[in-house]
Amino acid sequence: TRDLFQQLCPLVLELAPVLARPDFVLQHFERFIEAYGPRAALYEMLLINPKLLELLFKLFDHSQFFGEILISQPVLLESIAFEDLLVGTQNRTEMTGRLVREIAETQEGRLLLFKNSELLRIALRDILGLADSAEETQAELSLLADVCLNSVFSLQPSAFSPPLCVIALGKYGGRDLTYGADLDVLFIGGTVEEAARIIAQLGGKRGGTGTFKIDARLRPDGEDGPLTLPLEAYAHYYRERAQFWERQALTRARVAAGDAKTGASFLKLVDELIYSRPLSAAELREMTAMRERIEKERGDTDDPVRDFKTGSGGLVDVEFLAQAQQLRHGCRHEPLRRASTLEILRAMPSIAGWKSEKSATLIKDYNWLRKLEGVLRRDQNAAISQLPSRREQWKMAARWMGLKDSAALESELMARRKQIRKMVDGLL
Repeated sequence: TRDLFQQLCPLVLELAPVLARPDFVLQHFERFIEAYGPRAALYEMLLINPKLLELLFKLFDHSQFFGEILISQPVLLESIAFEDLLVGTQNRTEMTGRLVREIAETQEGRLLLFKNSELLRIALRDILGLADSAEETQAELSLLADVCLNSVFSLQPSAFSPPLCVIALGKYGGRDLTYGADLDVLFIGGTVEEAARIIAQLGGKRGGTGTFKIDARLRPDGEDGPLTLPLEAYAHYYRERAQFWERQALTRARVAAGDAKTGASFLKLVDELIYSRPLSAAELREMTAMRERIEKERGDTDDPVRDFKTGSGGLVDVEFLAQAQQLRHGCRHEPLRRASTLEILRAMPSIAGWKSEKSATLIKDYNWLRKLEGVLRRDQNAAISQLPSRREQWKMAARWMGLKDSAALESELMARRKQIRKMVDGLL
C-alpha cells in the first residue's frame, strides 16, 4: 500500500497546485480514502486510471456539497466512471429506467440515493466540461426533478387519482433549473391531503434532507390559500382577482406530473388568460415598475456589484425582457408560449426584427451570468444570488470561471452587466 501511494504522490503534486483550493481538496481526498475501504485497491485503480484522480480533485475543488455525497457513498465513483454515465446526457426513458431498477433493489431511501447519484453525475459532467453548455446542465436537472416527481405517482398509483395534476412554474417550468433550486409548482384538482403527501414524499420527512423541496406559494392567495383547487376555481381567480404579476408567472407553466387531461385544460386556460391579445403599454409599464422594485428591494445598495441576479443588468433583467417579448408576441407565435428564456431570445430576430448580432451578444452575456450563478450554487447546492461580501472570497469563483483573480472577475462582470442593461432598455 505504501509503495502504491508513493507512485501516486507525483500525480497528486502535479494536480494540486492548479486548483482553486488545494488544501481543501487534499483534506477531502484524505476523507474519501478513509471512507473507500481497501486503500491498496483504490490507489491501484487511480494509478491505472489517472483521469479518475483528476475527476476526484476537480469535484472536491468545485463543489463541497457533491464532494460530501461522494465521500458518503464512495461506490458511486466506480458506477459513474465505469458505466459510461458521463459520456452523454440521459433522456427521460434512460433516467426513469435507472430509477426503477434502483427502487426495485431497495425501497427504503432509494429515491434520495438515486437523486444524489444523478445530481453527482450531472455535476461531474458540468465540472469536467463534458456538458455542452449550462443550458444542457439545467435541462438535465429539470428532467431529474420531473423523473423524481413522477416516481411519487408511479410508486403509489392508488394514493393519487385524477384529476390531480402538478404544473411546473418558474425556472422549473422553463426547464432552466439550477443547483439548489426549489420546484415552483401549482397543484390542480385532487385533495389537499394528496398535495401535502407529494410535498412530504418528495421533500423528505421530519425536516431532513429531501429529494426536492416543493414551493407552492404561487398558488391563489399564496400561503393563505389551500394547497390545491379545482380547475374552475383557478379560472375564476385568474379572471376576477389575480394581479398582473400572477398572470405573468404563468408564462413558464407546463405539465410536470399527474393527470394529463387536467393539465391540458389548465394550459388552455393559461393561453386564454395571457395570450388572447398582445401585451399592452400599461402592462409593460407595470412589468418595468416591478423589475425596478425587485432591484431596489432585493439588492445590496452598499455594494451593488455583487448582485449578478437582481442588480442592474443582471439575470432578472434578461428574463423580464424575454417574458415581455413572450407576452407581446405569444398571441401570434404559439411556440413562444412554452419557451425558455434562451429559446425566446433566439427567436426574436425572426419574430421581432432584432439584429442577429445584438441577440447573439445578449445570449452570450446571459449565458455568462448563468454560468457564474451555476458555479456559485454548485459548491453548496444552495440558492445563491450574490457574490460574497468580501472581495478576497471572489478568488475561487474567478478560478472556476477561468479568470485570473477577483479583479478580473469584477471587471468582466460589470462590463457584461452594463452591456445587458443598455440592450434591455433599448429592446423594451
